Amino acid sequence: MFTFESDTREALLKSGRDEILEKGFEKASLRSVCAHAGLTTGAFYSNFMRKEDLLVAIVEDELAACDCSYDGIVDIIVADFKGNLDAEIKSAEFVVAHKELLKLLLDCSEGSCYEDFKERLCDKLAEAYGALLRGGSSDPVDCNFSKIIAQMKLAEFNELINGDYSFEEAQSMASRVFAFVQGGFASLDAAGFGSAA
Repeated sequence: MFTFESDTREALLKSGRDEILEKGFEKASLRSVCAHAGLTTGAFYSNFMRKEDLLVAIVEDELAACDCSYDGIVDIIVADFKGNLDAEIKSAEFVVAHKELLKLLLDCSEGSCYEDFKERLCDKLAEAYGALLRGGSSDPVDCNFSKIIAQMKLAEFNELINGDYSFEEAQSMASRVFAFVQGGFASLDAAGFGSAA
């Protein structure tokens, strides 16, 4: 059963999500959020203390829908990242299934408590690529190079988030990117720059 309060909150969450996805957190206007929801700013402040609380509620609802926490979402994206095709495909599928949430976190969160998400994800990806480059060796890996490869992976995610890809298209893209990266690892190994994955 819905109450006036829950309907008001839901309207603010939907309008806020749209506004932040369009303009980013910093440029999102509470007046615009309220106007598009057909509510007053008083209604906003009855539900949220500040704009960041609105974003937190939006993100937390999205995280609950995909059954993960903010601290755990990076691990889900990078889960079982061992340079195998299945992991790459699962990662691409997750990105396509949760593109609004990831767009909020990656592209629209500057100025909020989530603004470090892209850096955290990039660092985790760089760490995973570093492990692949190292193979079984204990030799150090060039961290800058690992970070460049991680940035390339973020570019793939960005395309999946902002493009209109079906699951099948995302799977195909992940397969082709995987083949491309594997070829790159093999070339590095052959040139003596690292172990092939």
